[in-house]
Amino acid sequence: MEIQQLFEQMRQEMEVELSLSLSYVACRVESSGLRPWEAACCWINENGEVEIQLRPALKSGSFLGYSTTEIIRHELVHAARFWEKGDQFEEILACEIAAPQKSGIRRLLPTLFQTPMESLLFIVLFFLSWGMGIAFADSFCSLFLYLLPPLFVFFFCIGRAVYNRRIVRRALDRYPLSKVIRMNQREIANC
Repeated sequence: MEIQQLFEQMRQEMEVELSLSLSYVACRVESSGLRPWEAACCWINENGEVEIQLRPALKSGSFLGYSTTEIIRHELVHAARFWEKGDQFEEILACEIAAPQKSGIRRLLPTLFQTPMESLLFIVLFFLSWGMGIAFADSFCSLFLYLLPPLFVFFFCIGRAVYNRRIVRRALDRYPLSKVIRMNQREIANC
């Protein structure tokens, strides 16, 4: 099936599942602007129009272990919540809705970092600490001390992701998905 046709099919299914119209969401198939590890991205252009960009490699049925349908569903959740800027629960909702049958670890890992700056900070901190540890550590114990800052950041991100995921799960247990998808951050947090 062509990616564009699959997108239309997934959009119609998600409209029924979420009880909302996603007809405003456009689809474009091209790789430019996507990072090498990104299969798709939800963009809001200067006119306020929502567009999902899909990588042509999705024609094969998967990308980096994620199925094409899972990726499209994930991005449609982002498109459905585009009005909620800086939403700490959006990525968790996208992972929960796109692949509810997948393991908790598979749904947790994509939610560790909430912004690109956090992931960049972790990577820089890790390599900086590792390099300093190699250069200045005189024992394994002191090498471990150099690695504490990135480990702290990593475990903080895991703790925050688990905590936020529990909040989202509590909201999904109390209300139907069609209501939760329309809630803002504060409403989800107060569930």
